Amino acid sequence: MKIHRKHRIYPELIIITLMILIFSSLFAGCISQKMKIAPGFDFNNHLNVEKTNIYKIDKLFTDMKLPENHPDDYYFVVIGDTRNIIRSNDLSNFNQLAKQIIYAEDENGKSIYDRIRFIIHMGDLVYEGAEKHQWNNLKKAFSNKDYFSNNYPYIKILVKDKPIFPVLGNHDVMKLRLKKETTYLDFASSGKGLNHFKEFFDWDNFMADPNIICPLPGKLKKTVFDQLCKKLGKDEIKDLEKHYILKADHIYYLRLYQDVLDKYRNGEGLTKTKTIFFDQIKKKEVVKDLQRIFIKLGYNTLPVINSDNMIFYAFEINDLIYVVYDSLSRGWHYNTFSDLKKSIYHQKSRQHYLNLFTKSDLNGQYEFFKALSDYAEERGKTIVPFMHHSPFNSVQDIDAGGMEYNLKLILGVEYKKKNKSYKFDKNISEYSFFDDLIFMNQSDPSKKSYPDNYFTSCVHYFQSFTLETLHNNQIRNKINWYISGGGGAELNTRYNNDKLNYSEMLYNKKLKNSSSEKIDDESAGKSIRIINNDIKEKYNFLVGHVKNSKIINVIPHFIEEKNVRLKKPLFRFSVKIEYVVLYPPVSESSLMSFTVGSWGLEKIMPMLSFITWDPSFGIGSLEYNMYKGDNERINSLTQFDPLKFTFHFTDLKEITFLLSGITIMDGGANSRRTFFSFGIEGPILYNFFSNLREPIPEILKKFSFGFKYHIPFHAGNLADQDYGKNTRWSWAIQFKLL
Repeated sequence: MKIHRKHRIYPELIIITLMILIFSSLFAGCISQKMKIAPGFDFNNHLNVEKTNIYKIDKLFTDMKLPENHPDDYYFVVIGDTRNIIRSNDLSNFNQLAKQIIYAEDENGKSIYDRIRFIIHMGDLVYEGAEKHQWNNLKKAFSNKDYFSNNYPYIKILVKDKPIFPVLGNHDVMKLRLKKETTYLDFASSGKGLNHFKEFFDWDNFMADPNIICPLPGKLKKTVFDQLCKKLGKDEIKDLEKHYILKADHIYYLRLYQDVLDKYRNGEGLTKTKTIFFDQIKKKEVVKDLQRIFIKLGYNTLPVINSDNMIFYAFEINDLIYVVYDSLSRGWHYNTFSDLKKSIYHQKSRQHYLNLFTKSDLNGQYEFFKALSDYAEERGKTIVPFMHHSPFNSVQDIDAGGMEYNLKLILGVEYKKKNKSYKFDKNISEYSFFDDLIFMNQSDPSKKSYPDNYFTSCVHYFQSFTLETLHNNQIRNKINWYISGGGGAELNTRYNNDKLNYSEMLYNKKLKNSSSEKIDDESAGKSIRIINNDIKEKYNFLVGHVKNSKIINVIPHFIEEKNVRLKKPLFRFSVKIEYVVLYPPVSESSLMSFTVGSWGLEKIMPMLSFITWDPSFGIGSLEYNMYKGDNERINSLTQFDPLKFTFHFTDLKEITFLLSGITIMDGGANSRRTFFSFGIEGPILYNFFSNLREPIPEILKKFSFGFKYHIPFHAGNLADQDYGKNTRWSWAIQFKLL
């Protein structure tokens, strides 16, 4: 029986089909924007205030005032580096830690969950802060299933019950790129990550909460500025408009900083460090006017202006003041701060003079530290600092560029270019305000506000040590230093104790160099000593116990690696149906392809965590040479793609590369042609429209488009010598069933 199929594929039909798919997606996305979200917990939903993180923060301080809640005998949890891995956005490790927090017990075996008052997340919530879809996935996992239908019940319980105070991590602002980071190439060139971080934590409302001690805003969105003006009188509005300037990006910036920019931008720039940039009389006037206004608006501000809303703030419970510092050193991801650096120090090699630990009136964080330490001393309270990075430890080579360069800027040890590479010059030092942090008030033994406990993160394991501060070899204070960085990111099991010793040596050498103009007289005779270093290369979180306004104990809790899944999926079976067009001659195929598993390459090398190996095979029918129209043979198409790798890039979410595969066209009757195949495919619609609200992105991810190039290399005893001889190209529309 002869089968005759006489139809053709027209290029116009292909284009129309694609346009329909795209416009349908856009239309559905617009409709979805109006869809109501099912009731439930929403971490930062403005429409349902009682189910937000800020509401829980307010409730924390309200409840702590009730005597039955034991306001001076409570626990808090420190957890860091939970981190959506870029490859899978998987939070199963975080979920396991959340489970352990929920079931945590005290030394007597009694549950402490009801007495855990808050959680401080030490940063690196996501892998790549510039990517909106990672924040969306995290938010979705906090309240529902994530994009991959993974359910995280313990995370949902934890974030629903306990307020979370955030610390900014480097991954929360970074934009992944393959180009190597150097000393002066910022790891966070994009401002998107910081904006996503602020949006996730509803930053405008967070900083306006009266329970949060904060500086005066360095910038305000126009919408926020206009809302504030509605609550003020005419004279107060005039003061705001006098001190803030509206720019083209619809953000109000402090005019004081813009004046400095204008002064130096077109000038010669500076070649030496400088600490005073503002007219101090004018600065005091600005601070006085603005603090009066923001206190009236309900802000709990100190008399300090913030250079570009850097992420630092504090909150107090009884006699403890928990303060979050921004430890990202250079701070080039902050627009105003970046502009200041570039305008004042035109040479890149000088721009590190202005970093987040510089003692300068341009540095809002330093000004905030000074005001907060005075605030604590006046009230007899103790400061408890939290920073993402620990300057006394590093995962990588300490003398490297990038993040290690940042850490040394905290310590105040500079770089010098030697032999075409950047190394630390041990003889040149800078007195950073980190020195004030660890030696706080120790020149006056009568003062009691110096910190006894520090919390940092970033290093992917647990570490604790005791840091002794000395003056002329006499111990002044002992600081308990804790690093909690094993919250779910890949563990680092390459700890080298020499790194800690090296940092200690560099810092003491800096302190000893009292002849430098950059070190004041108070640093003479000061030194540190690190003892009792303890390392556990395990997933962990910390539980702090506070009693009588003292942190009496900090206990690490560990999870064995065998109980934690390392970034799933290690195996994921999937099925696609494909419509494939091959040419020349134009041929049509419908086939079903199977991906037998998906293996992450982070086991080979951690830096390859954004790549998966996804081998697949497929089989289906083929109508060969459709234009001829009289094909009587039953044709089949078979594909074997063993070297298929999916890359999760920064802006394009997923792109799959076929490095080498085999395609077989079989027409029966000794007509078979075999090809080497190379190609690329990806969920193109999802890559472009991934920020649309659910359920649209879930549908878009199922569609992908592929393109291959074929090289014939084998033919059997062909009845038709021309069968498949000229076929070189193919494209495919794919839809994932499983």
